[in-house]
Amino acid sequence: DVGMMSAGGNGQPVDTGLDRSDVRARTIVVYDFTGSPVACAVTHGFYSGNPPETQLLRSVGVKHFTRGPVGGSVTLADKPGLTASASGVYLSFSLSNVDPACSKGPGAAPLSCGVHLSTSKFCGAATAQPLFDASTVLTDPWRSAGYTSEQNHGKNVAEANHVPINTGMGVDSLVGHALVVHDFHGRVMGCGVVA
Repeated sequence: DVGMMSAGGNGQPVDTGLDRSDVRARTIVVYDFTGSPVACAVTHGFYSGNPPETQLLRSVGVKHFTRGPVGGSVTLADKPGLTASASGVYLSFSLSNVDPACSKGPGAAPLSCGVHLSTSKFCGAATAQPLFDASTVLTDPWRSAGYTSEQNHGKNVAEANHVPINTGMGVDSLVGHALVVHDFHGRVMGCGVVA
């Protein structure tokens, strides 16, 4: 028994067969009834006294889109415990006015229903190449950052939480770059600069 997990306020013991030290800095994933992941968190370990100082994760993001109808916010947070050669970010977003044609996810067009950080530092050239360190990352990591739209109170919305994007760069290197949201056909639908 390495600790208690809480569901609805009722702690349930979980017997993993591991020592307490073996479950530190591990990811706990919560699944819905269909087996799809809906949330995750990184364990910080279990302590009998005061926990040691924890490292705060740096995060940056887009709070206002300056181009297109898309609204909402995007957060990029450093992935914990990574070395400089294996760095990246977690992408989270809550978007409104996205393309309703993305209700079944991305299509075959390049950048379909996509979200990516651009090499451009302004939204006028937001169709520039996706931003990542090509010397350490072999393929475009932003290809996994697509969205699926759904109707919520008459609006087309999309959300994602902690999607790992292995950019080979930490968040400090992303500040000032344009973050772009695309429609089903891959056209720019929204853009904002990371601050």
